Amino acid sequence: MDGSAQGETLFLLATFLRQEGDAPILVNLDPWGFGGTPEPTLVGDYRLVLGDPEVRKRLPPEKRPLKARIPGIRFHGALRPNLAAWLNAKMSVTKRIDNGATLQVFSRTPEEWAFINATITAQDFAFPDEWKAALRTLCPQAKRPVVWFVGPCSPRWMALYAGREKLRAGLHWLAAQPNQYVIDLLDLPYGEELFMDPTHLNLQGAERFTMALRQALRENPALAEFFP
Repeated sequence: MDGSAQGETLFLLATFLRQEGDAPILVNLDPWGFGGTPEPTLVGDYRLVLGDPEVRKRLPPEKRPLKARIPGIRFHGALRPNLAAWLNAKMSVTKRIDNGATLQVFSRTPEEWAFINATITAQDFAFPDEWKAALRTLCPQAKRPVVWFVGPCSPRWMALYAGREKLRAGLHWLAAQPNQYVIDLLDLPYGEELFMDPTHLNLQGAERFTMALRQALRENPALAEFFP
């Protein structure tokens, strides 16, 4: 979700692990790692599940008012932005909206990339002990495979990346936890024409990456049955 931190991803993962099912859960891991705190700050729209005790515990009262819990009026005022998003998905020639993901159709110009590349700074990989402690508690609850995958970044971003060894160590740690798997696709040789910014793929890049991720899942004997 736009604006969400890794703590909210962990919160949603824990929710999925409490549900029935045996299909793998795929979790994106950014190459800069686990930032912030495992205790989530929720930025998503939780109006349909405000009765969930875990949601109530983490949302302050002002973010779960009475009107947000009453069927029929809890989405009052939301029609216009939802209709605008629907029209944008149907009519836009520059973007495609797919299950909530907004993907740029076209590549940026060389001039735009020159400006973007001039602003990129070196990134490292972080995996604080508090995150490892949270995952040591959560991972044994996984009765279905959890797949952590890392996707590619733009060439200039990769040239400045300083966290490769720490990333590999972090993925090795994750793979050693119960029912956890890792797929490292950070080094896919994708050019700037496949990105909308240094760390997000455009439509063409997303389609190509989807195929690469699917192939990697098929090649893992423990996961292949779920990806025929």
